[in-house]
This record gives sequence, C-alpha cells and structure tokens, in this order.
Amino acid sequence: MQRRGCGFDSHPLHSNLAVLSPSEVDDLQSRSFRIHSLDIHLEAGSTRFPSYRGPGSIRQNEQGTLRFELFDQTQEADPTRQPGTGAPGGLIPEGDYYRLTAVDLSGRRWTADRVLPQHGGRLGEPGVVCFGTIQEMRCPEQENLPPGLRLFIPGSFEIPANHLTKLTRTRSALAGSAPAVEVGWSSVIDTWILDLARLKIIIEVSKSGLLVTALPQGELAAGLDSRLEETLWFVLAHPGKWLFKMERRGGLGTTAVRSLRGTDIKPRLGPPVDWDYIPVEMVTMLFQQYLAYLEPYHEPRYHPTSLNVVQVLRASAQSIEAEALALGVGIESLLNRDYPECGRPSIADRNEIERLEQLIADATLTDQIKKRALGAISRLKSTSAGTCLRQMLGHGGHVTTDLIEAWTKIRNATAHGEDIAEPFEEIVSLCDKAYVLFNVLIFNRIGFIGEYKNRALPRWPEVKFSKFWPPPPAPPDA
Repeated sequence: MQRRGCGFDSHPLHSNLAVLSPSEVDDLQSRSFRIHSLDIHLEAGSTRFPSYRGPGSIRQNEQGTLRFELFDQTQEADPTRQPGTGAPGGLIPEGDYYRLTAVDLSGRRWTADRVLPQHGGRLGEPGVVCFGTIQEMRCPEQENLPPGLRLFIPGSFEIPANHLTKLTRTRSALAGSAPAVEVGWSSVIDTWILDLARLKIIIEVSKSGLLVTALPQGELAAGLDSRLEETLWFVLAHPGKWLFKMERRGGLGTTAVRSLRGTDIKPRLGPPVDWDYIPVEMVTMLFQQYLAYLEPYHEPRYHPTSLNVVQVLRASAQSIEAEALALGVGIESLLNRDYPECGRPSIADRNEIERLEQLIADATLTDQIKKRALGAISRLKSTSAGTCLRQMLGHGGHVTTDLIEAWTKIRNATAHGEDIAEPFEEIVSLCDKAYVLFNVLIFNRIGFIGEYKNRALPRWPEVKFSKFWPPPPAPPDA
C-alpha cells in the first residue's frame, strides 16, 4: 500500500493512527520500531565538519531509544573530527549539531535536529558508517486538515473511565464462504471523555499506555501537548511523557516520534481526587480547571507548579525521605509563587522592623556583626510561607493546624539536611498530611469546586471544596 504524507483518521474513537501504520504503532509500544531509507542526509551545522549522505535505517533499541545508521560511500573516516568532543565539562557548540533528513521506503520525509553523529571507517579509504541517537523526529503533512491532536503516553495507567467500548468477537470465514461473521461481543469501560468548554478530549487506556485525543472548537492552541501532559500528571498522579504525537494546526499536520524518556514509575501518593469514591464529573472538573490554570503560561517549558507536582510524585516513588523533601519545598514554592500577597507583615509590623534596623545601625557593634544582623532582620519584611498558612486558618476549614504542623516538621528538617526525628510510620503520616495541604493549595489556586477524600483525617471523609483564599472583603460597618 502506498501512503502519501502523514495523516490520521478524523474519527477520534476509531482511528488507526495512520502516519504510522497499525503495526508501526504496535512496534513503537513494544520498542521494536524501525524504518529503512535509501536516502538519509546528515547536514553539518558548520564547515568544521563534513556532511554525510547515503542509505541506512532508524530503529528503537531495547531501551526505547531511537538510533540511526547511515552508510556514506564517498566520505573518508577522520577520527579527529568527531562532533561534540570538546573540553570535558564544557557546552557543546551549536555548530557541532547536525540536522538529519530521511525519506523512508513509504515516501515519508522525517527530520531531526540537534543530532550528534559518530562515524567510523577504514583510514584513507572511502566509506563511512555514521550512527547516533535521535531524541525526536518529525514528519509533515501538506493537506488541508481539520485541527486536532493525538498523543500516546506509554505506561501502566488507571483512569476515571466514563465510556463503554464494544469489543466484537468474530469467526474467520472458510475458503469460498461468506466473510467473517460476528459470534459475540462484550463491553469494557476503558475510555474517559471530557466535554470541556472549547475542547473535547478522549482518553483511552490500554495495557501499553494512554491514547489522548484533543478536538478543539476552533484552532489548536500552541503547546497543548505539554499542557495535557502536565494536567494528567496532577489529575492521575502519574508522570508520563508522550512517545508519539500527531498534530494538526492551521491546515497543516505533523507527526513526531520520540526516544523513550525514562521509565514508568509508580508513586506512593495517589490522585488528589480519588475516583473510586468521588464521581467522575468531579475529576473532569479538576482536569478542566488545572488545564485552564496552565493556559496563560506561554513559556516553551513546563509550568513551575507542574514541576512541583512531578517532583513530588517522582520522589514518592523513591523513598519517604525524598518525598518529605519534595513536599516541603513544593508547598513553599507554591505559596511564594501563587500567593504573593499572603504572609506579608502588616504595616505596623514593618514599622517595627524598620525601628529595629535603625537600632542595630546605631549600636556600637562591628560592621561585620551589623551587616549579618541587618541581613537576618531584613527577611522579616518578606513573605513567609508559615505566616501565610497561619493566615489561612479559619477560612474554609481546609488548611488546619494539623496540616501546617506536618509541613513544618518535614520542611524544617529536610531543608537543613537533618533527619526527621519521628518513627517511619509517623513520617508517612506527616507526608500524607503535607500532600493534602499541597493539593488543597492547588485546588484553591485553580478555582476547583467539588469533592475530595481528606486522607489527613480519620476514616478519610469526603469533603466539599470551594475557594477560600483570598477571603471575601469584610462588609462595611453599618
């Protein structure tokens, strides 16, 4: 079968992810993907290095890394001119990187940037073998296509499914008889459909990972692939990055394939809204609000709050000490970034601090001691995470003394490189409470309204949440 360009079926639930054939999709998930090319071009980024061209292949190795090989019959090997081999510890110059272009046997044109090839061959004889790693490669489409996005995220996931998929069993036809006939069917709940304000999202789970489809009303937002990854980190409490992406924007499409990044991890901490007890609609609301919270962030990197989330989850898959450190830092980072007006000293307190600074300045002390004392006092003027949390007490009942004390214990010890002076079971309990506080602060910031399981309380009661900070202004005096 001949295939032009790189496309996928517009029907979200029955697509076979066609730039990639169904067998190639399976191969990517099983780390056995490969393509062959009669024309791979390695274009050097500067005149210091030669370019190479010839037949070769691109394939995944056992670790899921994309590796290429190219056979150039005209160039000669020169072991003194290997790119990326400068002084140890130094940055690799931009001119050392190559661009790879490969036209495969199906006519698809793949490109990859920032490639650092190595080469070898017999000295003084034509003929070079080039090889190296590809972090990400892309294939464009040239047709007028409707907007959409599809991602595959490898891993072992659980989702709050709300949609049935019909599984049909058929019997193969005998030679010369009628086509295969249906002999039975069954259904399985394995799909989560989210009808958001301007976006429909379909998330399907398989034994290999998640297939995420996004169909916008209007144009596809830039960077939506990263924002969907981040939202899934938080809502599912499971870090994961896409392995292949099919994207259509402005009438044009691109398919991208990556080397597998890291391994699938199993955090100890669970989802912030547990769909085993809470209706799926509440989880959908959480997804919508977190995605909306990320929307104004246009930097070409992950949102700082999402990095806090993924650091906490990864740490919880390592050790309880790593989890405590990540929670202590994550909560303080979240307060400093998203609650800038909370925890500031009052005008009266600032006046007192200035008087204290003046007393120190007028005191008969050495300049060195004065400088150190004034530096310590100046921190009283800045926002304090602990003061901020204490200001939240009594507003909504979600931030409690118990949660603040748990965070204070793990934060003060881990931030200063000390052991937490508690039995192991108590450290786990402290981390559970800090994780509730971490999630509550995010709930409030994104405007989540719904229910969650409060695992910091006995019997884990279901709690209704609504925004509590900043508190509403006090009514004017009558």
